[in-house]
Amino acid sequence: MDTVFEACPWEELASVGFSRHDDGVLYVHDVTAFAAALEESTDFLTGDPLTVLHDDGSAEAPWPVTLACARKGATLHAERVMADVERDEQRAQREAIYGSYTPGRGRREGHHFSPEVCAEVDKKYKPARDLVRQWCGEQAVEAYAELRFLRAEVVRIGRIVERAVGMLRQAGRDRDAAKIEAQFEIPVAEFRRMRPPG
Repeated sequence: MDTVFEACPWEELASVGFSRHDDGVLYVHDVTAFAAALEESTDFLTGDPLTVLHDDGSAEAPWPVTLACARKGATLHAERVMADVERDEQRAQREAIYGSYTPGRGRREGHHFSPEVCAEVDKKYKPARDLVRQWCGEQAVEAYAELRFLRAEVVRIGRIVERAVGMLRQAGRDRDAAKIEAQFEIPVAEFRRMRPPG
């Protein structure tokens, strides 16, 4: 739920309560604008009998409406949502190997959580990530996986071009190096700045 609401561009339109008193309550700041962002009618937000409407166009809606909005958002913004899910999953995998560290505040020391503790905690969150993937839809999940593969392939090919251009320059074949670089359409020096580390 949080993953979807954080990934979707809704900060100005709606938020979800997370305290003991309002966990899961949807706070809609502008019903008309939020319905438009969801590509739905306002009834989508106001149809539940527990929804409270205000004269200023805002509303509070119960959990079923929050859930429906999250599912719709995952469908509309699947690429952004999938990117966040992947990032969370990669972080969880890293922490399951190395553990995690929480810095202390003030004079209090930080705390290191062991890889075993991190892996145990992640067991609780994995089903949520799987559910969000399901909300995004099989086609979106496959498209995102393909996009990740293609991006990795561009980086791999870029590194090959970078090495080839360097080798040609070392051999005194600057003209050939310049031709290859021109065909690559991204100057090798620029690619070096763009690519992810590693």
